[in-house]
Amino acid sequence: MTKTRIKTILLTLIILILSLVACSSNVFTPSEEKIESLTAQNPDSSLEEYVVIELPIPASIQAASMEFSGLAWYQDWLVLLPQYPNRGASGKPGSLYAINKAELLSFIAGETQNLSVKTILFDDQGLYQELKGFEGYEAIAFIEEKIFLTIETSGGNPMKSFLVCGRVDGELDEIVLDKNSLIEIETQNSSRNASYEAFTFDDENIYAIYEQNGAENNAQPYALMTDAELSSTETIPIEPVNYRITDASMMDAQKNFWAINYFYPGDTHLAVDSDPISETYGLPGTHQVSEPVERLIQFQHQDGKFVLTNTPPVYLQLLPQDEARNWEGLVLLDDLGFILVTDSFPKTILGLVLIR
Repeated sequence: MTKTRIKTILLTLIILILSLVACSSNVFTPSEEKIESLTAQNPDSSLEEYVVIELPIPASIQAASMEFSGLAWYQDWLVLLPQYPNRGASGKPGSLYAINKAELLSFIAGETQNLSVKTILFDDQGLYQELKGFEGYEAIAFIEEKIFLTIETSGGNPMKSFLVCGRVDGELDEIVLDKNSLIEIETQNSSRNASYEAFTFDDENIYAIYEQNGAENNAQPYALMTDAELSSTETIPIEPVNYRITDASMMDAQKNFWAINYFYPGDTHLAVDSDPISETYGLPGTHQVSEPVERLIQFQHQDGKFVLTNTPPVYLQLLPQDEARNWEGLVLLDDLGFILVTDSFPKTILGLVLIR
């Protein structure tokens, strides 16, 4: 059986499952005909446009107040990072959340109809209280039993960003940060709401990626490379890209990785008259008639810098009436596609994108 045939079967199963789930929830369930029409190639573009299939998650973590800001794999667990893990904790350890990969695959295969969530205790050693102007955790990555996070604050002129690491205890029972590992990382422009929102990594190094890398907002964009001990940092030039980069996947063996490239029309300071990616590949489907931009783009670490590959972007089918989804987390799901998560806009969405 071909890979395309397998993915088609999986998509059909998901539609059937989500139809059942939608009867008792607000999960968006597109019809099979709608999915086929939306993923069909647009006659005016060589690009496909992909539907985001909403995965059902427990109501306990669906609240917009979760403001999820990142996704990462830890072994066989998909870890969801809230921007404010200590919100509502009343002085007790905060919480991160995780979904088992086997359960995700079982759901996709049609063998189960629900996803359960594991709560992970999160102890940041009081950083959220001590850092002036703390505005939350923005990016997450794991290398073996170590966790890496970026922190955004408004305690600078106007912003400050930090990088910190910690450890995983037990079977992902608790995460404890090491306050002594905290390092400040220089912001790259004077925006009042910009920091390092994305991580990519290989077997040895972590790369923090600034969210504003367009030529009109960042004269010399770069990623910041550091080793697993946060002992030194080095800048890696990154090819300019308009709008925002809000998360990235880990590198593959060829040092390729994907990143979320997102534009919210209300961010007028990030609007541009021309966009090289759109001009190169065209615009599919809803992107021809809507203002938001929701796409995934591929980079490669090549000759000491991050450059865009020749792989066409993955465009996500947009919501009606210019309603934008603020995608903040991204991981690859084997060779099936991507899992993404939004913050609070327009609501908490855990999304599956099947690439076929």
